[in-house]
Order: sequence, then structure tokens, then C-alpha cells
Amino acid sequence: MNGTTPSPTAASEPDTASPTEKLLKLPIIERYTSHYARYNGSIGRKGENQTTHTAEIRFPGHTQLAVVKAFPLKNKGWVNEALAWTLGMELDIGVPPAAILLAASPSDLANATEPELVFARNQWGADGPIVFWCASRLDLKPPNQVWRINWEHAVTSKPAGQRLAAFDAWMGNCDRISDNAPYWSARGRIAAIDHEKLAFNQDWVHSAPAHLDRSGFIATHLTQKIREAISKKKMRVAEAKVLIAALAKISAEHSAALAAVRGSSEELVSKNFGTPAANNLHTFLFERASQEFIDERLEQLR
Repeated sequence: MNGTTPSPTAASEPDTASPTEKLLKLPIIERYTSHYARYNGSIGRKGENQTTHTAEIRFPGHTQLAVVKAFPLKNKGWVNEALAWTLGMELDIGVPPAAILLAASPSDLANATEPELVFARNQWGADGPIVFWCASRLDLKPPNQVWRINWEHAVTSKPAGQRLAAFDAWMGNCDRISDNAPYWSARGRIAAIDHEKLAFNQDWVHSAPAHLDRSGFIATHLTQKIREAISKKKMRVAEAKVLIAALAKISAEHSAALAAVRGSSEELVSKNFGTPAANNLHTFLFERASQEFIDERLEQLR
């Protein structure tokens, strides 16, 4: 992505490849001015990213209400979001069905009056392009409105939740907290959101991230809850064995998914952050997708 005229990461023409021929594609990058249709409004609790809001976004083939948040071009968060969404789609984790990246120049936001857009412009406008991560908004309910307590057990007792637990552990997603928990759509499908803090939020741009969960003291949220349930005997031995076997089977799929997206992902990261950064990120993820590392991580649950 150079200046304000980024090259799309994938072609927007109809996809005619058969499932066996299809390689994973990262969300395309388009111009903010042509694809940001209309500001919709603020989101009540914005979390750390104060630019999060909703807007009508022109996705390929349709316009839809989306959750939007901005990053300066050289912030790793938008890459984390795009890569996690792509892999989540392939692995049936349950992510918003549409996503796109929009590139804005400081001049694109010069006349903005909406609070989130003004914040992005004032914070990062002097540093160059701004990238907007846009993911289609779903009809969702927070887990604390569905299960007032122990939502983690409700999630990990279901196949979709087990896939998410394995996915978070693989990607090193340290941000699956209660406010950022899996959400359920009206049809009962899980929809995992917010993946900007992968690799335990370590700075893979400038150094190789460490596998912090190897110590046994740092783990993703769902892994920690599973570990606590087993150690406190809130989960029967037979149930724990079934769950661990399921996580092992699910985790074995990660390596192939990452290999399929590797070319486009490395190109995107290298173009914007340099080859060493691409090596840092992909080495971290490939190591965690190895059978040896999967076995080592699951052994901590036994």
C-alpha cells in the first residue's frame, strides 16, 4: 500500500475457482472515498480503539451496515484483523460474513465532523494514510445477556465454541474477554469479533513474538477457563478427555489454512512493514500450528 492508491490484495471479479483450487484471499483494499457510503453512528462502549463506529460500507456486490475502526497505516492491528478474518472464514470459526479494508489519505478526512473520523484524523492524519477495517454488522446479543454466568463453559461445550478456543490459542488472541466475547446471531451462530491483538499483542513488526503460553502462566482467555475447569474438577475427567481430543483434531487444520493464505499475507505484510516483519508474524503462527506445539499446549490442560 503506497500513498493513497493501494493495490487490491485480491481481485474483485467473480470467484469461479472450485473449492479444491481456491486459495484463501485477504479482504480487498479499496479507496475510502469510493466505498465509505455514509456514517451511521457511535457504538456505546468503544473499548481501546476510540474510532470504532458503524457506517454504510460498499462491499463488493452490496452495501451494508458495518462496524468500522481506523488504524494508522503502520499499526499492525489492521493486518491482524484481516488475517484473522480470512482464516476464521476458512476454518468456520464464525466471523462477520463480509469484510473490506479502506485506505484514506489525510485530505479525505479534512472536512469530517463525525467524532470517530475526527479522532482518527487528529491522531494520525499527520503521519500519512489511515486504514479502516470494516466488517459487516450482525444481529447480535452479548453473551452476558444470554448466559449471565459461565459463558465460557457454554461456548466450549459446543463445537463452534471449541473451534474458537483452538483458534484463539493458535493465534495468541489475548483479548477474548467478556466485553469482547463470542456473540450469537439470531440463528444461534457464533460470531467472533475483534482480533487486532494477536500474538498476545506483541510487536511482531519490530521483533519476533515469543510464545508466552509456553511458561504455563499466560494463556488465552478460553484456554485459561478450560484449564481452571479441569484443575478444579468442575469438568469430569471423561469430559476433559473428549474436549482435549476435539481441540487436538481442530488444531490440526490450522497449518493448512495458514499455508493457503501465506503468499498473499506475506506480500501484504512485506509491502507495508517489510520482509523481517512478515517473517516474524508467519514464523510465529506456523510454529504454533505444528503438531509438536499443539501437543505441548494441550498437555498443559491434562
